[in-house]
Formats: sequence, C-alpha cells, structure tokens
Amino acid sequence: MVPYGKMAQLYQLVPLPLGIFSGLSLVERAALGLLYDRMKLSVHHHLSDPEGGAWLDEDENQVYCIYSQTELAKVLGVSERTVRRALEHLEAENLVWWKKTKYQGANKYFLNQSIREVLRCTQSGQNVQSIRSDCPV
Repeated sequence: MVPYGKMAQLYQLVPLPLGIFSGLSLVERAALGLLYDRMKLSVHHHLSDPEGGAWLDEDENQVYCIYSQTELAKVLGVSERTVRRALEHLEAENLVWWKKTKYQGANKYFLNQSIREVLRCTQSGQNVQSIRSDCPV
C-alpha cells in the first residue's frame, strides 16, 4: 500500500484521461507520469553536462531516463507484472520504448517526442509546470 503523502505526490504526476491519454488505464498513465518526471531530470543533467553526452543514447540520439520495473512497481503500489503489462501497452501505443541496461536490471526509457510536448505544455501564467493532458498535440 502506498502511504497517503506518497499517493498525493504520485497523483500530481498522472495525466488526465483526455486526448491521447483517454485509452490508458490509471496505472499506465501513472507509469507514464513517473517516466516523464524522471525524464525531466535526465534532460536537466544532459543540458548541464559540458560535453553534452550525459543521459544521451547515441544509437537513438535521444535523452533517456533509467527506472527498474521493481522500483516502478513499488512507487505505484502494484506488482511488477502489472508494471510490465502497462509498459507493454504504452509501447504498443508508441508512447514509450526502452532498452535493457546492465545497471541492476533497470531499463533506459525513451518517451515519444509528441508525448513530451503534450506533457510539457502549460497554461499562461502558471508558475509550476504540472503534467497536463488537455493540451493540443
């Protein structure tokens, strides 16, 4: 069971079931929100790297984030099998893809650029960049 405070933090990361997210389950949207949140950190580290190579996969030519399915399951309060099913559906919808790494069984996750654009958009005057799913693609 996820503690209330953690659940409230997680809830802020879940895109609403609107637009391109309308066919996704709550677990799929929550996993996508967690990956997006971690992706923002990877992008920040990539941009602050003087060499420009940190968190950049040369084969994909894209920034990635690292998450283990065990960690995702723990944060979401579900089984690893549920996380695998959610990730498989997100991949089938062309929203997320991943590569295996050698780092403790974690994967390199990539987000489709259009998803990053939708999740990034904010309302005018908004101070905090929250996840929005009702922005036009």
